[in-house]
Amino acid sequence: MSIIDLNSPPGYFPPRNSYICHTPTGNPMPSHANYRNSKTIFSAVLYVLSVVVLVFWGHQRDFISIVLPYTASFATYAWLSFNTHLDRSEVILIALSVRLLGLFAFPQLSDDIYRYWWDGQCSLHGLNPFEFTPHQIMEQGLLSGEQFSRFYPLLNSPDYHSVYPSVCQFLFWLCAWISGHHIYTFSILLKLFFLIAEVSVLLLCSKTITESLSPQGFIKLYLLNPLLVVECYGNLHFELLLTIFLLCALHLYNPFRPLAHGLAMGLSVISKIYSAIFLPLFLIRKKNQYFVSFLAITLCTLSMLVFINIEKKTGGGYGLYFSQFEFNSSIYILLSKLLIFLRLPELWKWRGMIMLFLFLSFYLLIMYRNYKSELSIYREMTFIYLLFIILNPTVHPWYLVPLSLFGWQHLPLTTLASQYMSCYSYIHYDKMLQPGFEIIRILEYTIILLFFLYEIKKRTPV
Repeated sequence: MSIIDLNSPPGYFPPRNSYICHTPTGNPMPSHANYRNSKTIFSAVLYVLSVVVLVFWGHQRDFISIVLPYTASFATYAWLSFNTHLDRSEVILIALSVRLLGLFAFPQLSDDIYRYWWDGQCSLHGLNPFEFTPHQIMEQGLLSGEQFSRFYPLLNSPDYHSVYPSVCQFLFWLCAWISGHHIYTFSILLKLFFLIAEVSVLLLCSKTITESLSPQGFIKLYLLNPLLVVECYGNLHFELLLTIFLLCALHLYNPFRPLAHGLAMGLSVISKIYSAIFLPLFLIRKKNQYFVSFLAITLCTLSMLVFINIEKKTGGGYGLYFSQFEFNSSIYILLSKLLIFLRLPELWKWRGMIMLFLFLSFYLLIMYRNYKSELSIYREMTFIYLLFIILNPTVHPWYLVPLSLFGWQHLPLTTLASQYMSCYSYIHYDKMLQPGFEIIRILEYTIILLFFLYEIKKRTPV
């Protein structure tokens, strides 16, 4: 109820901010507080619902079922992150809710789950998934049974060797051993291990988050990130393990604890191999102090020798993966079109090497800059990763998950724009809308570039 002085002149009303409502105890409370809290609760509920709808009912071949809940989840995510004052417990409650619900959603936006299950069954039956392709296994009758005949047609690359490193293969084997042939149980177990790993690392790194990473901003922008929740807890992509082990390595970076840092960084590399792009950055910044860390990283990486045999060429899957596949790229597709226009087919097979040369050239400049001066490691990691993304021939939405860790601090708008726009690449799988994929790709990278230029200009002193 508003309080108005009856002795005030006719037509007089008090200022808007003087309207006061009272709690049952008689303590005054601004009337806009309830309104603000109602908006926050509504946004939180809408966020949870949109993520749940996406992971349970979104389908890879139905773009509309993806883009609508994705847009709603990112809109409410942005509102909750930048326009509300959620405390830590509220953020954790929301984040835990969507993760626990996501455990029970069978992956609908990616068919990688079938390859995970297949690799786990191979290891369980004594077959090396890096030595035999699924096609060879079926052709030679190395595995037989109704489940293998049923899931083989669902594999996305049956003619290629596995590309998933040690941590992945261990979890595939463990979940296959526990779940048997039940792929739904296999999916839940993998996600449960994701949740255990994420909670463990976040608890371990809570001091770093509190002291170095602006806790309120980091907790919101990481824990509530719908891309991370959907692609990792919904679709089971191992970028989650890459990211949290990388967070652990950063936690052990300052103050520098060489052995523990090296082990954390090594686990990140053998969760998803492209995490190795950050190793030279750590090395150049710590120089002579990095020897013990490097040994620990090497020991972790050597675990791949359990699967890779050079004589039998069982590591060929990685070479094929980087040289054969192209999806949602930017510079790579422009180079391809340029070579076609210039009629230079002899350079076609060298596209991957050209991209690698460009990446290494820019990377050397970044390393030189870090050798000369001590810059923010989060800023440098952001630029390195964005460089990796724009020069990569394959850019799936889940590749943007690691930006949730370091991109928010220096390029928050670019990070959010790239993560949200990445969902539009799913139009490629929709047969009706697929012809618009090229237009969507141009729009996607144009918007990201504009945000990037805006933030760079804003940070550059006049």
